[in-house]
Amino acid sequence: MVQGDKVRAGGLTHQLGKHNPIQSGFTNAGVGGLDPSGRVQLKFSCICTPKGYTLQMSQKEKRLLRLLKDPPVKDFTWEELISVMRAAGFRESCSGGSHYDFEHTSGFSFHASKTHPSGLLKVYQIKEARAALKQVGAIPQDSEEQ
Repeated sequence: MVQGDKVRAGGLTHQLGKHNPIQSGFTNAGVGGLDPSGRVQLKFSCICTPKGYTLQMSQKEKRLLRLLKDPPVKDFTWEELISVMRAAGFRESCSGGSHYDFEHTSGFSFHASKTHPSGLLKVYQIKEARAALKQVGAIPQDSEEQ
């Protein structure tokens, strides 16, 4: 979300540099991947156009932001969860049928069941995934997107 000269995404706020809104240009507003402490860092560009600012980010960052939406989205898929958790340092393993264990490189683990037949996550599963990401410090404790 762009508010004035600040960009807020996934609980993170970045102050934009000074721009002339009539001229187009790019401003890096974040860094990607995991930082040395294992926290997810968003990577996005803010494009300044005559009509305002537009954010551009990768599919991984978009998935993470969808997971952090409040209220939780109703169409978050199992494949999107796998992608977000892998990017945050988790490995998944099937413990039988549709039961999965997710283990972080720090040793923290949690369990989730793949929903059938739709593959869409339930609200409680999204909340559990958020809690797991917060537990390992991959996202800030207060990170819920409005």
